[in-house]
Amino acid sequence: MQEVCDGLGEQAIDKSAYLALLADSYLQANQLKQAATAVEQGLEHIRTTGERYLAAELIRLRGEVELRLKNDPEHAEALFREAIALSRKQAARAWEIKATRSLTHLLNSLGRQREIDDEFAPILARFDRSSRRARRLSSPRFS
Repeated sequence: MQEVCDGLGEQAIDKSAYLALLADSYLQANQLKQAATAVEQGLEHIRTTGERYLAAELIRLRGEVELRLKNDPEHAEALFREAIALSRKQAARAWEIKATRSLTHLLNSLGRQREIDDEFAPILARFDRSSRRARRLSSPRFS
């Protein structure tokens, strides 16, 4: 994936998507410095091109990096909340769910379980509460 991103050179179209995938892959492999670099490259690409459709996901990934690399839950929480707000503004439900999931995992790890239902309420309101998907989303262990 790194080779693909490097091969894009100055290509502007969809580069943020590739960089987000690369950052996520590095996170999953616990290669945190490389993940941080890919996230920052993606965010810089967004700033310079205006290609914002992946901005919320890159902000969420930055929160994950901050949490793991710097053990900074306060900054990670702020980034997750920023990603949620942006995804709602863009009506990007997939990014909203991912950012909310990251936030609720953080809140759970900090012993702030009571806040989890409040965070999921706006998302759950869009789904039929009797559906299997809504029940899965409402679980604090949603992953």
